[in-house]
Amino acid sequence: MTSRRPRRLQRGAAALEFAIILPFLVLILLGIIDFGVLMGAQTQISNAAREGARAGALTGLYSRAEGAAKNAISSMPGATNAGTTVTITCTTPTGTACSLTDTTSDTGSTVKISIAYVHTWISPVMLGMAPTITLHADSQMRIEA
Repeated sequence: MTSRRPRRLQRGAAALEFAIILPFLVLILLGIIDFGVLMGAQTQISNAAREGARAGALTGLYSRAEGAAKNAISSMPGATNAGTTVTITCTTPTGTACSLTDTTSDTGSTVKISIAYVHTWISPVMLGMAPTITLHADSQMRIEA
């Protein structure tokens, strides 16, 4: 035997259940959006490091390598943050440092671009995280200039 409650006692039950579940659904949605933005930023700084290394490998110039990397991340929010850095190193085949200037031939050496990018979360408080995270990307290529 099933007991049937009067309809007036069931009124609003669906709205109450939805109100209880809604905050969890919003948190999940914000987490998905934040993670997607984070992955996009990581891809963009990886591409920027590759572009900088390619420019350095083709020209053998420090200024071109740095300019290409910084130009590739310039449109990103947070590219001007204090913690966002572009570091360029050049190493000869023997392991010593090279200069990446017009005055010396660095052909056969390796240029390495390292980018540290400070990413700001969209909703750190709601998800219980620190407001920023530092992403890193490295790329190296052999100098052909």
